[in-house]
Amino acid sequence: MQFIYKPKQNNLEKFGFKIYNLLVENFSASFFVGGTTRDMLLGKTIHDIDIATVATPKQVQSLLGKHGYKTDQTNQKYGVTVAKHGGMEVEITTFRKDIKTTTRYPTVEFVKTPKQDSSRRDFTINALYYSPKQKKVLDFHKGLLDLKTKKIRCIGKPKIRFQEYPIEFHDHHRIGEKKINIWRDGLKGLLFLFKARIRPLR
Repeated sequence: MQFIYKPKQNNLEKFGFKIYNLLVENFSASFFVGGTTRDMLLGKTIHDIDIATVATPKQVQSLLGKHGYKTDQTNQKYGVTVAKHGGMEVEITTFRKDIKTTTRYPTVEFVKTPKQDSSRRDFTINALYYSPKQKKVLDFHKGLLDLKTKKIRCIGKPKIRFQEYPIEFHDHHRIGEKKINIWRDGLKGLLFLFKARIRPLR
């Protein structure tokens, strides 16, 4: 789908687009993804910036380091690099697929395309890949339709996905200014998460 997003003039979005532009100039397969793309499409305030890219964590770290940006590589074995600047963070994740999901933290393998990466994401509305450079949203699981019809739908079979319980389905989920930890908040937190995920679609 063709889409043009005009960035808000706040520091987080400015920082996010600086990081995106650096990545896409060097690794053309780089996209805004997840809640970032979803909220762009909905015209909502963006609280978190997530980028998916074909670049490996080492390549991301090297590129950003050359431009003076600090990075956190704590979770690089999961393909995650966090760019930091002035108290702001942008999460950059290498395209990946789950190899093993029987534990809390799955083993991942880096892949080359957003389509491969999309299969491991939680919900269809969070598997939308936006390229401002191409002015296009890539949708491999009918997430745009679900966004339009206000539907929350898992990618794959829900029962299997929750039994596998990959990293996408737990830990911290930010809903506006509230952060939910599924392990700490239990069922109450899970219910709040799903209600909040549905609410922005109304």
